[in-house]
Amino acid sequence: MKKALSFFFVTATVSPTSNRALPILVLLIALYSVYSAGFGGIFFFDDPPTLDGLLYVKDWPSALFYIVNGDAGPLGRPVALASFLLNASAYPDFATPFLITNTWIHLINVLLLALIIRRLQKLCPDLFSGGYGFAPLAAGLWGILPILASTSMMVVQRMTSLSATFVLIGVWVYLWGRARQTQTWSVWLTIFGVGLCTVLAMLTKENGVLLPVFLVIIEWILLTAEERNTPMWPRNYLRMAIVLPSVVLGLYMLWILPGSVHAYGNRAFSLSERLFTQPVILWDYLRLAFLPRPFALGPFHDDYRIYQATDWEAWLAGLAWLVAFVGALIWRRRYPVVAFAVLWYLAGHFIESSWIALELYFEHRNYLPLIGPVLALSWGFSRMPLSKALKYGIGGLYFCFLAFVLWQVTSIWGNRELELWARQHPASPRAVQTMAHSYVSAGRLNEAQAILDRALSLNPALSSVAMQGLRLRCMRGDAEGVASHLAMMRTTLANSHFSYLALFSLDAIRKLHEQGACPFLRTEDLHQISKQLLANPKFSRARTQAALWLLQARLFLYEQQHDLAIELLQKAFHRSPDQEVLVLLYTQLLQQGRNADARELLHLAIDKAPKNPILRQQWIAVVEQLES
Repeated sequence: MKKALSFFFVTATVSPTSNRALPILVLLIALYSVYSAGFGGIFFFDDPPTLDGLLYVKDWPSALFYIVNGDAGPLGRPVALASFLLNASAYPDFATPFLITNTWIHLINVLLLALIIRRLQKLCPDLFSGGYGFAPLAAGLWGILPILASTSMMVVQRMTSLSATFVLIGVWVYLWGRARQTQTWSVWLTIFGVGLCTVLAMLTKENGVLLPVFLVIIEWILLTAEERNTPMWPRNYLRMAIVLPSVVLGLYMLWILPGSVHAYGNRAFSLSERLFTQPVILWDYLRLAFLPRPFALGPFHDDYRIYQATDWEAWLAGLAWLVAFVGALIWRRRYPVVAFAVLWYLAGHFIESSWIALELYFEHRNYLPLIGPVLALSWGFSRMPLSKALKYGIGGLYFCFLAFVLWQVTSIWGNRELELWARQHPASPRAVQTMAHSYVSAGRLNEAQAILDRALSLNPALSSVAMQGLRLRCMRGDAEGVASHLAMMRTTLANSHFSYLALFSLDAIRKLHEQGACPFLRTEDLHQISKQLLANPKFSRARTQAALWLLQARLFLYEQQHDLAIELLQKAFHRSPDQEVLVLLYTQLLQQGRNADARELLHLAIDKAPKNPILRQQWIAVVEQLES
């Protein structure tokens, strides 16, 4: 691989007028070979909720239902879901086809970035010199960053990379139109193309809405408007097409800020803690991007330190970003590329690293934001007063360093080094539970129990770990352990952290209990656990409460207490309408001879049908089937 990279540097600089495609081709081959070390990877924690629907795809109607029924984001992300159909036959047995597709998307993005930088060289020749070698080198530097590996090595993060594909296409389209802004037809074609790319990017992942913001930064910082003979109205229309959506996005983010305070009920941190932590994380991202350590990178960061107003590091990081932002605005004319890097990076993190109640830290959030710093680093290095030989040497060594670390990172993913990640992150609920699941699959139940117990001792508020620990004790037939575990949970669940996995594990425990696989666990114990979670403010969302009431209703049905079960099913349906609850409640009402109530339920179900036309049609079909 080092020979390939060395050849790449030579061909990229010796003859800029010949073999122009060869440097980027060599780079893409080298990148694919490094990423292939991770093709033996597995599905991770966020994959099943998105991909399980593939198991029910049998024909075009079921495929369409899967595409429009996503809930990974506010828009459902149908374009990303459609892309998963390409590898549907491999799920859930093999992650490799998904990972190969992800890697190809990453390679396409590297190529798109090279084309964008090349077009910037033509539009801004005074800023970006360096000949034909500059664009593939800069794009290659971005593509080989180890911090971006998780975007391709985690199956579901195709949402991030594919959304980036549409964003990069949109940037290229805009730059194409910007070079032809004297022609009215090209302006309108550009506006249409940018709009289409924005919509497709948003329907892949919502932060694709940042495309117009990125274009504003390119236009305002990098591009010039010195052509005095250019008609003003086409250019103005082009600029309005990117400025107006950016303003709307900014106003929307400010509009949701007051309500964001209440969205942190199910998080282990508050809004203020998030705002103090994110500036530190943004600097941490940059450090790991350009000076990476293989063991510091991976899928598990849910144990990241939470900063508060009393932490000086948070104030220092925030002040440094304020200085960088203000400096970029003030000196944007004198140092445009540096200003571009700062503003692009901050804009790229505007949604996922601001006040929206998302998790604190994910490496894949840097996928597009790092383009700005990479371009600035490449530009600065190309302008250093060094001899060509020294530049080749330093650049080649740095590329080889990044390639080696990337190979280490992808190899860790490919070799499924779960124990390594669990040791690096002993307080990470996801790392611990993934490792415990691996132990259980291998029949090493005692080791799985030990790692769960150790995590609980570090943080008793981990509801999902507590539930999995109870489930494992049932599987091991540990009557004494079940009793002590229940006693511990009675003191912690009311204030424990929210986790969907806690709900899934509790339902799995219920099934074990009803199958007689955990005879020393009483039905009353499960009722008590459900009540404690319902009393926990972090479990107060509509879907969460409905899921807990559904679980309690099933327990009452197991005890033949049908009236109580119906009462809870009605509460669950009114709180969060769901087909499973609808069918179960309708069936119970008929069985109890409450035919009038059953008919009234169906009328209510029509009123509560989803607004999505495809989901609404499917919902109404279920109602009509129940009526018949």
